[in-house]
Amino acid sequence: MKLFNFFKAKKLPEATVETKEIASGIKAGLALGSGGTKGFAHIGVLKAFEDEGIRFDYVAGTSAGSIVGALYSFGFSSNDILEKTANITIKDVKNGTLIFMPSSAKPIEEVLNEIMGDVTFEQSMVPFACIATDLVKAEEVVFKSGSIARAVSASCAVPPFYRPVVWGEMHLIDGAFVNPIPAKTVRDMGADIVISVEVNSSRGVGTESLGIIDVYRAATRIATRLTAESGFKNSDIVIKPDMDSFTSYNMKGANEMIKRGYEETYAHMESIKRLLKIPNPSIMHKQGVPEIQFNPQKKKKKSAINAIEAK
Repeated sequence: MKLFNFFKAKKLPEATVETKEIASGIKAGLALGSGGTKGFAHIGVLKAFEDEGIRFDYVAGTSAGSIVGALYSFGFSSNDILEKTANITIKDVKNGTLIFMPSSAKPIEEVLNEIMGDVTFEQSMVPFACIATDLVKAEEVVFKSGSIARAVSASCAVPPFYRPVVWGEMHLIDGAFVNPIPAKTVRDMGADIVISVEVNSSRGVGTESLGIIDVYRAATRIATRLTAESGFKNSDIVIKPDMDSFTSYNMKGANEMIKRGYEETYAHMESIKRLLKIPNPSIMHKQGVPEIQFNPQKKKKKSAINAIEAK
């Protein structure tokens, strides 16, 4: 697989505004939900918090949210995340050329190692957790230690696009089947206030189609609507941008997704600041969203996250 020399972790850039003083004793947590390519909205959410100088004490992610959460936990800014991920292609993260043929999730792990280095949860700047589903015991697995790249690849291993990640006695697939919005995970980590991001607004939507892929997607959406309830119940605020006009397997409209994540976060910003007891919560510092600048040589290729179907 092609190596990208610029895919190296770096220290958190200096904040563009002074970090806000969160009231003493309040621990803030961020839960980033699943959603395939709709996960680009997470980047807009992070940019809004960057503009306001708000940083989180804990972060957890599922599937696409685990990718963004992992990078955030190691100090990558919203611009960094765009720079590192926008032009990765399907060939970088999936074996073979047929998208619906099952692939090993190993390429996801390798790309993340190229971006971040071979790092562990214990090395993160912000405590981080990600969610996978164990097929053997039919239960949720919360990763907080060991290889971040491997854990994230398991969190993203959605069937039928990927084969399960075999880890010891576990057979791991996409975490969205058990916990698509990991708010309880963040609260269990120690957060007093939990802000969650739900980017899959189609969760629970059915279909009239009898096509096997349409049936599979609808069944998954219906199932994860129920598992998402825990996420809503354990959140103090849920940021839910309108993503109905986007698919979970195509990068088309990525810049608009980022913008919607950004604007929806600002729609809740004053309430978030009040919960965190930040002084002068109505004063905002909006600076605008970053935009993806595609590499012309890769512009026509499919997105890496196209293979990560939303849950």
